[in-house]
Amino acid sequence: MRVKPLTLLAAVCAILGLVAASTPSQASILFDDFTGATMENGVLKSVIDYGPATATGGHSLSVGTLDDKALHLGDGGGSIYITAKLPETVSLANVGDFVEMSFDFWTSGHERGNRCLRYGFFQGAADDADAVGYFLSGYNQADSPGADMNSRLNVDDDVGTNHFYTSNRPPKSTGDIGSGLVLDDESNPATFRVERISADVMRISGVHGPRDLGSYDHDITGTSAIEIDEIWFGIYDRDTNFTIDNLTVIPEPATLALLGLGGLGMIIRRRR
Repeated sequence: MRVKPLTLLAAVCAILGLVAASTPSQASILFDDFTGATMENGVLKSVIDYGPATATGGHSLSVGTLDDKALHLGDGGGSIYITAKLPETVSLANVGDFVEMSFDFWTSGHERGNRCLRYGFFQGAADDADAVGYFLSGYNQADSPGADMNSRLNVDDDVGTNHFYTSNRPPKSTGDIGSGLVLDDESNPATFRVERISADVMRISGVHGPRDLGSYDHDITGTSAIEIDEIWFGIYDRDTNFTIDNLTVIPEPATLALLGLGGLGMIIRRRR
């Protein structure tokens, strides 16, 4: 049976509407403004659960809320990180697949403390040392004589070592983006994105406050993260505060668009 032109046009419009509704602003798998979040046994319970925190060096507060409207790490020396399970796993198995987080953040504390913020996407494991993923190590202080001031886009594909937490210069650091990310205790935007751009390459990119981080292309290995199911936030070895609000995670809209085109094919087949 032939498909009537008007029927086909209506189907195409419906599919285009579906694809449009799958744009990053509308297709998030997570949005959390932390309003009404609560703490239970060291876990911050909001849209998803954050923690419990892993910390060393005398943090008096590991993770909590700030006026019940934000995720807050800090108020102590040493290192701290938390992991949070995403509502669903995002696959980066196919070219065009990507996952992206965006949020507002504030930093304050030690004069060199703002240089050690970290955040990224991970493929979780029973032991965090075995988790692999992609993250930013953000160094916000412009001048600190004798210190390594570079911010970096990082890849951790080393099973058995937690580079996110254990080093201020992760051995797997890649994609130097330079120094000088000075930020005061005021609202700043951040975006962090991981996209499979070919069968062999994963691209990491983002924005940190006023700084465009550019991008780094990672050659995929047998242990590179492909199934993203966690987000991590942390501070390395400084008396620093790191507050996150309006967290959004967007998965692979390219795949959603393909689903829409597949639906168009099903409509056409049914009417033949």
